[in-house]
Amino acid sequence: MSAASQELLRLLATKSFRLGDFKLSSGASSDYYVDCRTTTLDAKGARLTGHAKLKSNMVPGSASRAFARKVRQW
Repeated sequence: MSAASQELLRLLATKSFRLGDFKLSSGASSDYYVDCRTTTLDAKGARLTGHAKLKSNMVPGSASRAFARKVRQW
């Protein structure tokens, strides 16, 4: 796992993961809740999320790989 992925996971754990009693929209109950919005809307979290998403789409020969090369050139 890359350093960026580890940092994103740490941010998710500290900003987005909550323990408690939660009633889900389905009506079910849960003793934990993960609200990723608090991480993805954070400046550092948004950058790390974008990096992880871009890296996950980089399949050899794909359009996203070509896009990633262009982004790096900027």
